Amino acid sequence: MTYVRIYDSKKKHDTCLFLKQDNIIRKDYFIGTFPGATGILYKDEQLNAYVSIPRDSDGNFQFEWDQNVVYQLIYVDDYRNRSSSSSSSSLNRWELPYWLRVVGDDKSTGLLKNEPERCCFPKQYSSKSSNNLPYDSNRGMIGMKRVPITLPGQQKLNMWTIENINDEIMYTIDQDLKTCLKSKIISKTAVCIPDIAEYFSSSRYGYGDKKIVADTWIINNNRNLNYVTVSRDGLCVPLTGHIFVHTPGGVTTMITTDFVPEINDSSVFDIPEECKKLN
Repeated sequence: MTYVRIYDSKKKHDTCLFLKQDNIIRKDYFIGTFPGATGILYKDEQLNAYVSIPRDSDGNFQFEWDQNVVYQLIYVDDYRNRSSSSSSSSLNRWELPYWLRVVGDDKSTGLLKNEPERCCFPKQYSSKSSNNLPYDSNRGMIGMKRVPITLPGQQKLNMWTIENINDEIMYTIDQDLKTCLKSKIISKTAVCIPDIAEYFSSSRYGYGDKKIVADTWIINNNRNLNYVTVSRDGLCVPLTGHIFVHTPGGVTTMITTDFVPEINDSSVFDIPEECKKLN
């Protein structure tokens, strides 16, 4: 049976995880073996950098594992002295992607040795996470329509968010109740990896001959600690975002799927009547 050897820096010993034929480490298997760990990485000698193993859409790790390599666990507090307690709750927020948020000074960290070039996000794109998410920097608009869900207790949520970047206004609409909340955007929306971002690691997405290199950056905006991963293929596609919130403590994750460099539904930017009444 094939296995992967992983070093746990907290327990100071190696642990072997057994793989099935699909080369996947299941999410529940990983969490059950390493409570509090958030990921897996290894040192790539060719890149001269640590590479973070990506997760699939179900949170599992699928990779071309090398039995001669000792992989390492990632703990949040290994890098930013933060607690990785399993009691941290996942936030149920309706704001738009936190990885596009920048708050704080614009002091540049400078280009470190072997650090990739910072890139700028596509001017237009549509994608999915748990939401339909079109972004149009030309119009200064971001929209997000969440897939309707039912929470415990039969509470239904059918939310829609529109952000007008130029006017610094955000509308949050409950599509079932036909209500609208108008609020001011307090964080600057980034169009590029900012100068205050710190390079963290690089990784490869895909398998076989279908691989792309991705770079992960850390943006500390005093309120949140954002891990942003973008493609290094010239498009600078935001692939994943992991946000660690200081107060109240919590973690949220977004994964981009079905990316296209165009707006597939511009109606998500149309202000509904219940919001127009607030203007």
